[in-house]
Amino acid sequence: MNIRGESDFNLRSFKKHFYKPHTLLKQKVLQYNAICYIQYGEATVSIDHMIYKVKSGDCLFLNPSMEFQIKTAEEPLQIFYVMYSANNVTYENEWQNLSNYIKVSISSQITLSNLLLQLEQLKKSNFHSFLKRKALFYELLYFLVIELDSLQIDQPTSIKKVIEYMEEHFTKLDNIGELPFMVNLTPSSFCRAFKKETGQTPGNYLTELKINRAKELLKVSNHSLKEISQSIGYQDPLYFSRVFKKSVGVSPSIYIKNKDTRIAVVSGLMLQDHLLSLGITPIAAPSLPNYYSTKTGYPSYLEKHLMESTPLNIEKQICEVEVANLCPDLLFCMDTRFCKYDNLRNNSYDTIYLDDLENWKDYQIELARKLEREAVAECVIKQIEVHERKGKSMLRKFTRKGKWVIIRIFRNEIRLYGDNGHAVSYLFFHDLGFQPDESSNHSGYKVISKEDLVHLNPEKILIIWTEKSEIDKLRNSPYWNELRAARQHQIYIPESKEWDPWGPLGREHMVKKSMEYFSQFI
Repeated sequence: MNIRGESDFNLRSFKKHFYKPHTLLKQKVLQYNAICYIQYGEATVSIDHMIYKVKSGDCLFLNPSMEFQIKTAEEPLQIFYVMYSANNVTYENEWQNLSNYIKVSISSQITLSNLLLQLEQLKKSNFHSFLKRKALFYELLYFLVIELDSLQIDQPTSIKKVIEYMEEHFTKLDNIGELPFMVNLTPSSFCRAFKKETGQTPGNYLTELKINRAKELLKVSNHSLKEISQSIGYQDPLYFSRVFKKSVGVSPSIYIKNKDTRIAVVSGLMLQDHLLSLGITPIAAPSLPNYYSTKTGYPSYLEKHLMESTPLNIEKQICEVEVANLCPDLLFCMDTRFCKYDNLRNNSYDTIYLDDLENWKDYQIELARKLEREAVAECVIKQIEVHERKGKSMLRKFTRKGKWVIIRIFRNEIRLYGDNGHAVSYLFFHDLGFQPDESSNHSGYKVISKEDLVHLNPEKILIIWTEKSEIDKLRNSPYWNELRAARQHQIYIPESKEWDPWGPLGREHMVKKSMEYFSQFI
């Protein structure tokens, strides 16, 4: 029987050292992976120039090429060193748990000490000792993996504590490089865990905290730009202005200029997406509380930017009084199935009516023109085009093989999107490089039946914006196995509820999520 992974790990050396108090050891660069267990005593340890306090029961996990130095405290220090190599690891993901942490406090210290003492006693160099040493070494690794698995369960809680710390101290937090060591994770492991919890990198999250506070101060404060920038941790006002413009879309001075303009949106499209990208937060914006799972009814990628905006439920008719009570200075309105602007005529505020336009760029340019933000709109469009080119390049190996149809399934019909005339199909077929099936040679979408879909028999199918119950109905019907794409496992069903290609922020979100989903098949 071939046991996978049995020769992946090799014990290189095992040592026990005793150090006197107040001893500074010579810095070492590690050649192998190392497990260092503090049997008793306390010390200050420098690992790649980051300082850790260690005590009895602590275990350090070090990687090759790390710089390592110990300075003992007032008591003697006894430490075990286990040096090992890990090559061609079969169970790489599981083994990575040993590389995720720098320092861990061992809960079962007696068990670990016994294993290490047994290894120490194997001094004979014969075949029996070799086998026993190998067995004990693997038992040691097994013990540590189990110990670290328990820490993985608590990792989200640890990350939340870091987030709370950042939210409380962000104005004085300059070096985010220290954050991983608050939870004893390596920087790369911390970044992965942080992004999994927040959807952002630690740096971007910190910037967002600072900029949101700056926006609050700019709205209500008479302080100078220098005072505001310094109050949130930016000593250079010019650097703060650059960061602010990159994040908000306009400079602080323009943001101040428009802070008193109260803009509301009533539209079937999420036009607040366009306004946010132009640096404007509307006082009220359309929401779909029964569609989106958020409290506000905004998509999650917009919700954090609209905390001060009043949600207008466009799943019902919006009446004039509901808008007028918000006292807007300006209303952007579209005539859609969600709302009729005949009900929204009021002389107390200006209303700008927008017609249906061909693509998202037209909406961006039109809104920017009305608000005198044309230069900002140009920058936004260029940024989104960069994201699209990045997505196209990343997915090229996947998209160049086979031809696609894009469908949305309803209870009584299927919509087949054409290769033009609709934002979602234009994004996939033109901007991301998916190859359309011949049956998609039309504009917008056309309604087909399940029988029609089987007759078309496309090579690859992308199903979007469809309830799970409708997908299950098709999957459990006889039509499913008649589809070539189903038999060849070429039906793709991403979580697409928040895919909205009609605005820049939604488009950026959609490209990002598409890359994450399709990259797993490359």
